[in-house]
Amino acid sequence: MQAARFDEQIRRVWAAAKPRHRVEGMAWYSDAQGFARDLGERYGVPEAVAAGVIAAISPNTYWEQNKRDAEKLIAAWKVSPAMAETVSIASYGANKRKALAILRSWAPDAYFDDQAEPKTWNFWMNLQGLDGVTVDRHAYSIAMGKRYTPETMPSLTPAKYQAVADAYRRVAAQVGVEPRQLQAVTWIAWHDESLRRKLASNGGVTN
Repeated sequence: MQAARFDEQIRRVWAAAKPRHRVEGMAWYSDAQGFARDLGERYGVPEAVAAGVIAAISPNTYWEQNKRDAEKLIAAWKVSPAMAETVSIASYGANKRKALAILRSWAPDAYFDDQAEPKTWNFWMNLQGLDGVTVDRHAYSIAMGKRYTPETMPSLTPAKYQAVADAYRRVAAQVGVEPRQLQAVTWIAWHDESLRRKLASNGGVTN
């Protein structure tokens, strides 16, 4: 049964996580929410809007770059919406346009679709401290027990996304943490190559 397989693979990575993975992962979303809150306070925009800008430009963008680009956009927009249009960031053009639309409207929920873009929607929710499971390529790889690249990562249907998210919820309940904390701890552990090699030697990862 696929659900049981997802649960087993997620538990395997959780169990293999080192203390430093757990410390960093347990705090990751709280720290990210704090960044969104501080960003909003510095530039006079609601936390949900700041989080929306961050989430909108997040696909295929490293976190530190994501934060820098979100601040660049918001800072420029506060000076002049026209100036914000000219700001160069690492994200795709469509994502930048979405972020600017969120800033214009202050209604981020109008620009996120939990069915068409569940990862971005859930990341936005998590950045506000709300319930959600951010299933990106790495979270999916963990659940599958197989390392996917940007080229090999399949497009997730809403049903498949929900199935993986539900697995994180089940395992989180079993180990006594929030789903977003489980996702963050396992995500950080997954990026430790020595841990992945250990899992592979035990039959837990297919590279």
